[in-house]
Amino acid sequence: MKSLSLLTILLCALNSPIHSEVPKHPVNETQAKMPVFAFANGVRRSDPTKAAQLLAGLGYEGIGSARLPETEEISAFLKAFSNENVKVFSFYNVLRLEESGEIPSSLFACLPELSNRGITLEIAMLGRKTEEHRQLAQREVKRLADAASRHGVQIVIYPHTGNFLASTFAEAAEFSRSLALPNVRAMFNLCHFLKVEPNTNLESTLRENRDQLAAVSLSGADKGGTEWSQLIQPLGSGTYSVESVLETLRELGYTGPVGFQCFKISGKPEEYLKQSIEAWRAMQPES
Repeated sequence: MKSLSLLTILLCALNSPIHSEVPKHPVNETQAKMPVFAFANGVRRSDPTKAAQLLAGLGYEGIGSARLPETEEISAFLKAFSNENVKVFSFYNVLRLEESGEIPSSLFACLPELSNRGITLEIAMLGRKTEEHRQLAQREVKRLADAASRHGVQIVIYPHTGNFLASTFAEAAEFSRSLALPNVRAMFNLCHFLKVEPNTNLESTLRENRDQLAAVSLSGADKGGTEWSQLIQPLGSGTYSVESVLETLRELGYTGPVGFQCFKISGKPEEYLKQSIEAWRAMQPES
């Protein structure tokens, strides 16, 4: 009887919650997958169907920073990519404050075609860092954002090297913050960051402006580089630690899109795009 009682006690103990299977660690939401796309300037296919097939074959989720087609051609452009299950993430546009200072009418005309597709309009603001140009840009971006909101289209301010109202991510974030509109945010571009402000603390900049971050572009780069050939390379090339940027993004809980900047990268698209997507996969945390 004593041995039977002991056996019973042991069986009960083994089936108790204390000895049940150790629970797995919960999924860390800050490590959620960031959708990845190639900049259109690296695809180099004038036929959208061929561009979509190239990206689909390499495993890209989409294309972005594309030039906006003529309004009557947008539907066919989007269909070519959707047929290959490749998403169009964004279109790149320049607001020329020195000229008309107005958002082109074509941007307003395209909104119905972009409606509720999760597409972003990137806006780089070419002009002087003056109060006059700032107010003009605020007026025009707000006008576009108000119209875009009715179609579920987001706006991101694209910081750009040179004579641009926002040439740094912090400036782009401050501008979008000043509008206080739910569909206007900012984009972080690694190559422009390294070109304009190489001595600025990147991690601090991202942390201080996390509330405005809605899109990211990356590329391989050389630490201390100054030329575009050094700052825009296929992912996996260069001496700058892109992995450290990704780690910061994960810590900040960023799960938005990431694009690979390809401006003037030499070689064949099928080769450097393949290198970049393979390097990207290698940088992802183990699941």
